[in-house]
Amino acid sequence: MRNVAYLAKSNEWLWAVPWRAGVVRFATNWLIVLVSIAALALVFTDPVTRGFFWEELTDIIFALVMARLVLTEGIRMFWKRQRPFTVLPIQVLFLPKGRHAFPSGHVAFFSALGFALLPILPLAGWMVLGATVLNGAARVVGGMHWASDVVAAFVVGYLGYYLAIEILSYLPPGTPA
Repeated sequence: MRNVAYLAKSNEWLWAVPWRAGVVRFATNWLIVLVSIAALALVFTDPVTRGFFWEELTDIIFALVMARLVLTEGIRMFWKRQRPFTVLPIQVLFLPKGRHAFPSGHVAFFSALGFALLPILPLAGWMVLGATVLNGAARVVGGMHWASDVVAAFVVGYLGYYLAIEILSYLPPGTPA
């Protein structure tokens, strides 16, 4: 019940001043993409990580696939949670493509990217994780997700990263993944 009250209050706050919706729409769609590109550019141009980053790229890609395509979609097959705007009388920024809300696919994807970047270049990882928090908050305020969808997606992102590292650790060194 508390989740519903906060969501209704945040939705009222969003639409009270017109420019807020634009800021939240930017945080929902573009902020995380731009920060992720900047973080990957940092990794590619950093003199320390430039030499071994290509070996770590497999870990990153596999973590993203595990978090977004395997875990998130696997959970959604069994847990068909409706989005807040379909249950509550609130305004939504835009209609998301997916029908189910739990867990947030955007947050799962980008948190997996952030966790995968942490061991390579901590600054880049923290940049992405910080932007992911803002993205998740914007999705809640925008009425597209419940707060618990976003929190669960962070767990899914970490699990995707962890499972990817564990699975890839069974490959012999030098094996193309």
